[in-house]
Amino acid sequence: MAMTPDEIKKYYSAIKNDLNDQDVINESIDLAAKKNLSVNEINCIPELFRFFGGEEDDSWSDFLSRGLSSLRVGFYKICQAPFLNTSIHPNTFSASVYYFHPNNENLIKYQANIGPMTNIHAGYNALPGTVRHESAGVPYIPVLQKFANEKNIIGTAKDHYYVPKLNFFNSIYKDEKVFYVTNSIYDPDFIHSNPRPKKVSWSFID
Repeated sequence: MAMTPDEIKKYYSAIKNDLNDQDVINESIDLAAKKNLSVNEINCIPELFRFFGGEEDDSWSDFLSRGLSSLRVGFYKICQAPFLNTSIHPNTFSASVYYFHPNNENLIKYQANIGPMTNIHAGYNALPGTVRHESAGVPYIPVLQKFANEKNIIGTAKDHYYVPKLNFFNSIYKDEKVFYVTNSIYDPDFIHSNPRPKKVSWSFID
């Protein structure tokens, strides 16, 4: 049975509270602190089992080919300052995040490649129950409008709009915005310098 608008708002509010609750954060699973995870350990911890694709229909190799640092379907909060990750090609913005899957008991903290959120073919899809759902679109979301304006003023395609993107991700981080990823796939139909460009559909929950 579908939730009512009020139930949806309460659900989003509870998730946001969890992502800001220090006790919940203290119980999070920090992947950076876990070295040499075994398959047995992954299989025994539901959060890790889902994170590493245990519930996916694809093969293990197909899942790994997407990249373990990719965004997944679920709720996110950036918890450390974003930076341009030059260790991968093409470069992309990365940040440590708290990740919440609706079926998980604990948050997972990991370094995610958040850059695809600003790809030219990324989709911003306002969620039912959010403030902006009825008037969805870049002009109605201040931080997105600012990003679009800065791309025209201080950004260039030559530097891949580095400054507008950095400002955008820093705004999300400093304002402690929670966002929900509804889809994160490779888009082979999009012509891009990356031979396997990512297409991410997402939205803020507040």
